[in-house]
Parts: sequence; C-alpha cells; structure tokens
Amino acid sequence: MSVNLPPKDLAFDPRADASVAAVAPSAPRFSFVGALRSVRGRIVAWQERARMRRGLAAMDDRLLRDIGLTRAQASREFGKPFWRP
Repeated sequence: MSVNLPPKDLAFDPRADASVAAVAPSAPRFSFVGALRSVRGRIVAWQERARMRRGLAAMDDRLLRDIGLTRAQASREFGKPFWRP
C-alpha cells in the first residue's frame, strides 16, 4: 500500500482555501424574508388577475372586438378562479 504525500516544497496557503470557498456554490438557504416576498408576490399576482378578469367581464361586445376576443373567449377567461393562470 502506497501513500501519496505532497512534495515538501508545497506549503499550505490558507488564503487559497478561502478563495476557493468564496467561489464554491453553497446550498440554498431558507430565507424567511424571501418566503414572505414570494407569498406577497403571489397574492399581488392573484389580485391583479382577478381585477383584469372583472374588467374583461364588464366589457361590451364592441370593446371585446377591439381587443380581438369573442364573448365566448371572454366568458371562459373571466370564469376561471383567480389562482388559475
């Protein structure tokens, strides 16, 4: 059995290990603030989606035609729940 030892002229450099650690990817960490931002972002998106669908439901046929939708397409869209894209 042989053991590979480093040559004696190679010295340990602690700065080299620190620079490797700074570049090495770390495992993702749970962030409470990040989680709150994610939840807030989702709620804002849901509110915006619900508002847009209410506006679509309130449009008359002329306005729907202007944006290129039929009444049936608009009905399908505003019939969806706010959480469904």
